[in-house]
Amino acid sequence: MTRALERINNSLTTKKFNRNEFLLFVNYYELKNQERFCYTLMNDGKPRYYYSQQAIDFIIGEYVKDPENIIQNLKKKLKDGNKKS
Repeated sequence: MTRALERINNSLTTKKFNRNEFLLFVNYYELKNQERFCYTLMNDGKPRYYYSQQAIDFIIGEYVKDPENIIQNLKKKLKDGNKKS
């Protein structure tokens, strides 16, 4: 996740994402369940998630559509129990 977050932050000039904001996208869009966005390696019986360049591009693309509101909208949608599959 750290490298994905670094790549997102390097691509955005006006906003820096933190871990919680990154996880809003992961959870709402269920990125961990989509092979094109994420792959999982088991390390000592624990999953370790790696995000693809496609995931990074997707998050940036969604963010730039509505940079002023997307974080709050995702928080609200997740709080209401909504996920986008």
